[in-house]
Amino acid sequence: GVPLVHLRNRFHKVPPFIWTLARAYQHFYATTNTWPSKDNADDFCQETRTWLKEEASKNPDVLPTNHLGTQDQLVQLAALSQADVPPVCAVLGGIIGNEVIKVISGKGEPAIKH
Repeated sequence: GVPLVHLRNRFHKVPPFIWTLARAYQHFYATTNTWPSKDNADDFCQETRTWLKEEASKNPDVLPTNHLGTQDQLVQLAALSQADVPPVCAVLGGIIGNEVIKVISGKGEPAIKH
């Protein structure tokens, strides 16, 4: 992937937090073949800190090694990585179910016509 130090622009002097977090989750999965969770939060913290140090070494002025927060914050981020948001799941399930019914019954226009 693109190094984190290149993911900035005139508005963001450091890579955006949410993008860095997503990349940290992906990196952890690529190295351990498991997603972060509260059960492996310590491993996530250690692996993420190592990864951020490697990324920061490419340009230390751009990416601080504590960009994703303290140890406690990383533990919370690991626990939240597999969280479900029930209202969002319910709304998306209702919309998708409605679209499936439209396609099967042939009544009404589907939201996407591709």
